[in-house]
Amino acid sequence: MKKLIIYALLAMSLISLPAESNAASSLQVVAEDSLWGALIGGLVGVASLAFKDHPNDHFDLIYKGASIGLVCGVAFGIYEISPVFYAYKDPATKETTYAFGLFIPLK
Repeated sequence: MKKLIIYALLAMSLISLPAESNAASSLQVVAEDSLWGALIGGLVGVASLAFKDHPNDHFDLIYKGASIGLVCGVAFGIYEISPVFYAYKDPATKETTYAFGLFIPLK
């Protein structure tokens, strides 16, 4: 019963959060990217269980996938907010291109 109440409160708190923000802080960008990375990594870990003879013995693959995804998400979040790296959004196609810009003065 306690778990049901906790899950209901968690669901209600997620529903009541604002859906859209006008400005994202650097910490929010890194946190979102790391959560997405952990989620995708965990799903890859779950999918890899299909290729094992005894999936019940290999639940550690889910944790390994989630942790690798978390690290990759943090790295991408830092890449996304770093001033050396930049993103260009094409107004016509609305696609975002990530690039590396390094300016070295020659004088």
